[in-house]
Amino acid sequence: MGTILSILRLQYNRCMLSYMYISLRKSGQYCLYFPQVRRKFAMKKRSIYFVCNSCNSTKKRGVVMKNHKFIYNILIIFGLLLLGSGQIFAVDQMTLLMQEKQFNNIPYMIEDGELLAPARLVLEELGGKVEWYGGLKVLRVLFDEDNEVKMSVDNVRIAINPGGNVDRLPVPPRMVEGQTMVPLKYFVEYFGLLFKWDEEKKIARVFKPANWVLDLTFEEGLMGEKLIITSTKKVPYVSHVLGQPDRLVIDLQNSSLSSRSSDILWQTYVFNSVRLSQYDLETVRVVIELNNQVQYQIIEEESQEGFKVIVVFAPGIRDVHQDNQGIMIKSSGEIGKYSIMELSNPDRLVIDLEDQTLQMETNSLNLDNSCVKQVRASQLSWDPKITRLVLDLQEKIEYNVLRGQTAQEIIVQIEDTNQEIVVAEQSGEGTTPTDPISSNQEDLSKNTDSTQDEYVIIDVGQKFGDHELVSIGITEGINQRVIIKTSTPIYYNAWYLPNPDRLVVDLQGTTLRINSSQIPQGAGIIKNVRMHQYPDKVRVVFDLNQYVSHNILSESRSQVIEIGLGNNPLEGKVIIIDPGHGGSDPGAIGIGGLHEKVVTLEMGLLLKDMLRNAGATVIMTRDKDVYPTLGERVDLANQLNADIFVSLHCNSFNGEDPGGTETFIPPTYRKTNRELAAAIHTNLVDMIQLFDRGIKSEGFYVLNHTTMPAVLVEVAFVSKKEEVKLLKDPEFLNKAITGIYEGILAYFTELMESGESQ
Repeated sequence: MGTILSILRLQYNRCMLSYMYISLRKSGQYCLYFPQVRRKFAMKKRSIYFVCNSCNSTKKRGVVMKNHKFIYNILIIFGLLLLGSGQIFAVDQMTLLMQEKQFNNIPYMIEDGELLAPARLVLEELGGKVEWYGGLKVLRVLFDEDNEVKMSVDNVRIAINPGGNVDRLPVPPRMVEGQTMVPLKYFVEYFGLLFKWDEEKKIARVFKPANWVLDLTFEEGLMGEKLIITSTKKVPYVSHVLGQPDRLVIDLQNSSLSSRSSDILWQTYVFNSVRLSQYDLETVRVVIELNNQVQYQIIEEESQEGFKVIVVFAPGIRDVHQDNQGIMIKSSGEIGKYSIMELSNPDRLVIDLEDQTLQMETNSLNLDNSCVKQVRASQLSWDPKITRLVLDLQEKIEYNVLRGQTAQEIIVQIEDTNQEIVVAEQSGEGTTPTDPISSNQEDLSKNTDSTQDEYVIIDVGQKFGDHELVSIGITEGINQRVIIKTSTPIYYNAWYLPNPDRLVVDLQGTTLRINSSQIPQGAGIIKNVRMHQYPDKVRVVFDLNQYVSHNILSESRSQVIEIGLGNNPLEGKVIIIDPGHGGSDPGAIGIGGLHEKVVTLEMGLLLKDMLRNAGATVIMTRDKDVYPTLGERVDLANQLNADIFVSLHCNSFNGEDPGGTETFIPPTYRKTNRELAAAIHTNLVDMIQLFDRGIKSEGFYVLNHTTMPAVLVEVAFVSKKEEVKLLKDPEFLNKAITGIYEGILAYFTELMESGESQ
């Protein structure tokens, strides 16, 4: 074909003179080639015909010139004609760093700001198998059975996955010097990797994110309202406050934004919305648009679920209203210590609530109460945080202050002077009634401290749920749990007693609400359940058929106390559930338009609940209809150092096929990988009774690139009529997921009993 001397890209008006090859033939003649052009130029006694590949309307692909001098004149003329509207690009060489591998002297070119690099090198390093169909100028890249792309030279359209969607490349692939060049950044980001280009040093860097920001969640609790930013690894972050409008900004460095994370668009008292964005290549920005100025603190927490940056907003008094119990005072967090003062001239009842901020829409309230003119609220001090409520009274009154049904409420009862009131003191040792006390018998300047665990006043006519045992529950299955619920958070102790085997739980300062008919029957290793009211506590005794061990799963002060019985093989295990496809990738589309991505997500959510209820830590690569890249799914599992990776899929086949269930493992697998696949596959097939297609090895991306035992389960076929009907049946899906769950449980049970590690 001759020696290529120069490669230029020319643009004239709206027509593209795609590439001009200046080739020196053996005869000493020059030839100009324009592979894709849409215009014919005439130049004194010489005509140059340009080829349009899209319509094939030209007659010649080049013009032969004998005069060396003429070729330079042509170049000058074209340069003048296209000055201002044309761009000239030349192939150059660069250093390519791809995930710790270095490649030197790699050809590249820049087109419309996009860097193009050799397709085979780039795509094979990303884990693809490249097939080139020269006659069609089509490039097919197979990453695994469910992930492939097809593209053609000089065409921006790219087909993703068989029967999947069609995307547009930023620039089309180009054929240069016998190599297909593709836009590097597009394919790097397709796999969840990052791309950085140093123009001065001519170095292109492809690398994995150091950290994935996974979730943004909002919680309400005893500490107040919390925003929780969860990522895979601990990373540095900075925070600052901006005004007009008020915003709290948190920048997480060395981080990339996961496709599964999403904004919070609804409002609370604290914020209007919370937005997540990839601020720059390695910074994720969280912007909290504040409704009101509130105090907050930022704390860190590391767990099996990842690294959490938690914004804790100071608890505040949100609501004061009259109901049938009295004047209800509600906070966004736990109401701890408070003090009460009676003042006269004019008559007032003053309540100072510690560790509270004022978060009410108005500072003055009129209540439907004949004894109270109005309620005034103010922030008495910020350091320490004290909110003051002043009840302006019509006259002197008698009152009770009670705990509500949650730790976030207190109730002010205003009583007639003739109604008997009983006071109970509580010191963590229990509740003992004392003589009636009338508030007007006390010194008006008296300041009475009260905390949830130290002081409570109870009306004998009605209980308001302070420290009461609400329910006792027992879970079924191999790994049982006892679940004890109380009306408010309490302290408790739990221990084992032998001869006979018993688990004893003491609930400090608690009274019984339930009766003997509400005590659960024995089940599994629990023979019987007994309870008894002591002056200072309730004691619950679980008589056991056999004791192995117990594990306290809740905090030392809790409203829901959970204790695991026996050695739970799932306790503390980190399991990644990967519902296949999602978002723009529907996966296989079956009979009746059933999308694989819908079924895999439904199965994934069911499996998550089963495993979490059994004590495992479960992370999903997606919990909604989004598409995490293959690289992102793998990174998530590897960065969290998960114990196993389970990818859920549905199969498809064009033509006659027996259907059924099959499970895949990577071609190079460890013993534990095969054992995990065998346990899951056997239990799944036994449960759903479909044709057993066996366990096979395949180089799927998510199997090849995870560092822990990983399997890909094809539950059933969306292309088989009978199995599509089953996949739409919630009962069938529940059976299928139960089979997978029991397989995972069997795998970890075997590991525990054998003493082996992964």
